[in-house]
Amino acid sequence: FYIDDGTIDRDTYLVARDLAARVALAVERADAVSALEDARRLAALGQFAAAIAHDIRTPLTSISLNVQILRRKLQLSEDDREHLDIALEELARLDRSVAEILDFAKPVKLASEEIDVGEFLEQAAKGLTPVLSERGVMLSFEASDDLTINGDPQRLRQVLANLIGNAADASKPGANVVLRATPANDGQVAIEVEDKGRGIGADDLPRIFEPFFTTRPDGTGLGLAICHKVVRAHGGDIRVRSVIGEGSTFTVMLPAA
Repeated sequence: FYIDDGTIDRDTYLVARDLAARVALAVERADAVSALEDARRLAALGQFAAAIAHDIRTPLTSISLNVQILRRKLQLSEDDREHLDIALEELARLDRSVAEILDFAKPVKLASEEIDVGEFLEQAAKGLTPVLSERGVMLSFEASDDLTINGDPQRLRQVLANLIGNAADASKPGANVVLRATPANDGQVAIEVEDKGRGIGADDLPRIFEPFFTTRPDGTGLGLAICHKVVRAHGGDIRVRSVIGEGSTFTVMLPAA
């Protein structure tokens, strides 16, 4: 055994190799403990947030219903009625935020079935195109033939709606968001959502799937965390590539059927 121009005996080599293995094992254990502590912290935070959200939702529903009743009964001018419409929009937004918190806190339960990926994405694109059109953003769809997966259509549609909605938010009016599906290595299917929007900062990329992390003033930081949770429940993974000023591509990897 050689080190530079000298030699070491076998016993020294074996001791050094054993020491290196022990150090690697200690580091691995420390990382596992840290990950477990993070998971417990996030679980506790999620349960706490869910408890608060549950308490908020009942009065929130009551307020919304009463505002709707007032809107119907009161003889108001168009300008005055607009104030009630704004209140209802804000209540609806708050209700969506509460729903996200409750959704994240619950275990993911899947009603899996065999899904023709091309047909599934085409239907999802048709449903989302009008929503994007209102924002001045186009949605195009590309899919290879004969791609099938096993999954829960409703939960996977939720993932696509979130990713495509984020892509539209990041895009300028007139831009195009691409939804595509292709076969991938190791018996997987890759579903991509690509935009040419503002991109994600390098410092933010490692954290975007963390619960409650957001760069948007009106965001809960749970949309991508829920996407990640749902995709992992399907035995898949979700990845992102992004460059500031050039856009982002989110890739959902799912096992092929």
